[in-house]
Amino acid sequence: MDAGRARDIYAETLAVFDQGDRYEPLTTPEVAAELDANRRTVYKRLRTLADRGTLETKAVGSNARVWWRRPDDGESGGTPDRTARERRLRDTRQFNGKLVENAPFGMFHLDEDLRITYENPRAEEIIGLPEEKERSDAIGTDISELPSIVETGQSDLFTRLQDGETIEFEFPFESIYGKEAYFTGRAVPLYRDGEFDGAILMATDISERRQYERELERQREQLAALDELNDVVRGITEAVIEQSTREEIERVVCDRLADSDSYRGAWIAAVDSGRGMEPRVEAGVEGYLDTLPFAADGEVPTEGLLGDAVQDAEMQLVRNARTEETGLHEDAQATGYRAAAVIPVVHQGMVYDLLGVCSKRPDAFAEKEREVLGQLGDVVGHAIAAVDRKRALMSDEVVELGIRLPQLVDRSLTSDGRVTIDRVTPVGGDEYLVYGTATRDAMKAIRTLRDDRPGWKDLRTFDEREDEVRFEQRLADPPMTSIVADHGGNFKQGTIENGEYNTTIQFPPGTNVRQVVDRIQETYLNVRVVSQQQVTRERPSSQQVLSTLTEGLTERQRMALEAGYFGGFFEWPRHRSGEEIAESLGIGASTYHQHVRKAERKLLDVVFAEL
Repeated sequence: MDAGRARDIYAETLAVFDQGDRYEPLTTPEVAAELDANRRTVYKRLRTLADRGTLETKAVGSNARVWWRRPDDGESGGTPDRTARERRLRDTRQFNGKLVENAPFGMFHLDEDLRITYENPRAEEIIGLPEEKERSDAIGTDISELPSIVETGQSDLFTRLQDGETIEFEFPFESIYGKEAYFTGRAVPLYRDGEFDGAILMATDISERRQYERELERQREQLAALDELNDVVRGITEAVIEQSTREEIERVVCDRLADSDSYRGAWIAAVDSGRGMEPRVEAGVEGYLDTLPFAADGEVPTEGLLGDAVQDAEMQLVRNARTEETGLHEDAQATGYRAAAVIPVVHQGMVYDLLGVCSKRPDAFAEKEREVLGQLGDVVGHAIAAVDRKRALMSDEVVELGIRLPQLVDRSLTSDGRVTIDRVTPVGGDEYLVYGTATRDAMKAIRTLRDDRPGWKDLRTFDEREDEVRFEQRLADPPMTSIVADHGGNFKQGTIENGEYNTTIQFPPGTNVRQVVDRIQETYLNVRVVSQQQVTRERPSSQQVLSTLTEGLTERQRMALEAGYFGGFFEWPRHRSGEEIAESLGIGASTYHQHVRKAERKLLDVVFAEL
C-alpha cells in the first residue's frame, strides 16, 4: 500500500470526528460503524492517529476506549466564552460516555429501523461476545428479527417504539453466540427534530434470580406433592387392608394415585416368571398398558425400565420425558406426562407387580417422594402376600407339593429318632415359630440346627414326656419358609428322619409351582420335588363344631365354656375373672381353668385339622 493511500485512510477516519462536534468522544464501534469497516482494523487506525498526537484517547471500563480530536488540532482562535462552552460540552459527553461504557446493565442503541448500532461492554458480556471479535455480528440486525426474540413471540413489542411508546420486556434469550440469559428491562424511543431517531434499550440479565425463583417454585411443588402423596399413601394403606382380593388392592392403588393432583395416572402389571408380565389395572392413562413392551413366551423383560425394575427390584425413573433423548418422546407427548416412575411391588424379596406412576411435573420424584413411593410398594406387596396366604387358607382346592431335602442334618443325629414339624406360624418381621415334637434322641438334631444355623434362635421345650418332647423354635428369615410364604403357601406337615427332611406344602390354585421350586433350589441345590397334586380339603363345618360341643365335650367342659361365655369371662376386658365364674359354679378355680382349656383344645382340633 503506497503512502498516498495511507494518508487517505487516516483522513477518512479523522473525517468521522468532523461530522458533528469534532471534540465529541467516540468509541471504536461508533467509528467502525460510520466507516462500515472491521472493528479491529479501525482500532489500529485510531491507535496510530493517537500515537501521532492527532487524537486523544482514554480507557473507559475494563475493555473499552473512547477517542476524540485534540482541541487545537486543525482549529485556531476562538472566544473564551465559546472555549469554555465547548469544554463543558466535551466534559459532559465524556461523562455520559463513561456512564454508558461502565453501566452495570446492557445498553443497546437502535437506529430508526430498529437495527442494533451499538452495544456497551456489559451487553457484549451478556451475549457472550468472543474475545477475538471487536464487535457483535448482530450489529446492523433488526432487533425484532433476532431468532431468540421471534421465538418469544414479542417481536411486535419492539415495533411499538416507532410509535413513540416506551416498552418494558422480560423473556429468555439466547444470543447468536449461544449464550443463554433471561432479560428484563425497558427501551426508550429517541427523537431528532420531532422525528423518530432510534431508541436506547437497557437490559438486565436476571438469570440467577430466575433460577433461584424456579428452584423455590420447584421446592414448593415437591413439598406440596410430598404432603399429598403422604395423605394418598395413608389412604391406600387403610384401604388395601379392607380389600379381599389382589385385584381389588391393585384397583384401589391406581385409582387413588390417579385421583391425586400430583400425578397424571397410574398402572399395574403383574410379574410372573412363568407367564411373563400381565397388564392388570390402569387409571388416568387408559390404553397406556397396550403400548408397553411386555415380553412374550413367558419371559419377563430383561432390558429397559421394566426389565431393570424387575431384575434389580429397584425403582426406575424417567424425568423430562418429552425430550427425545429419553426414548419416550412420542409416548410422553401422547399420554401427557413429563416424568414417570416404575416401582417394584415387593414382599420378602419377591416382585409381585410393577406399579407405574406418571406426572406432569418434569422434575417429579425427588428423593423424599421416592422414599414414600418405595414404602408404598412395600405396603402393597405385603397386602398382596397376605391376601394370597388368606386365599391359600380359605381355598377348598389346593396344590399340594411334596419336598425332600436329603441332608438337612447329619444322618447320625436322627438315626434313632424322628422329628415331626406340626406347624410353621409367621409372627412378623420375617420371623416364624416352628412347633413340633421330637423323640428324645432326635432333639439333639434340633439343638444342632439351633447352634449351627444363624437364623435358628430361641429354642424352647415343653410337655416333656419319657419318649418325646414338644418344642418351639424361632426362625429368623429362613429361606425356604420365606419363599413359601411369598407365594401364599403354608406348611402342612414335615419330618426329619435319618438326616432327611420331608415336608408337604399347600399353595392356592394357580400358583406357579415351577417358580417356587426354582427359588428354593437357588438356596438348596439338592432339593427334590417328590409329589405334586391338586387336592380338595375338607373344611370343618358348623355341624362338626356343634357335634363337638354336644358330644365331644364332657358335661363339665361344656358347662365351663357356657358359663364363661355368657358370664363375661371371654370379653376384653374381662367382665368377670375365672375365679368368679368358678365360684358361681361351685367349683375350684384351677378345676374351672382345666375344664376350659380341655374344651378349647377339642374345638380347636376341629378347626385346625385341615388347615
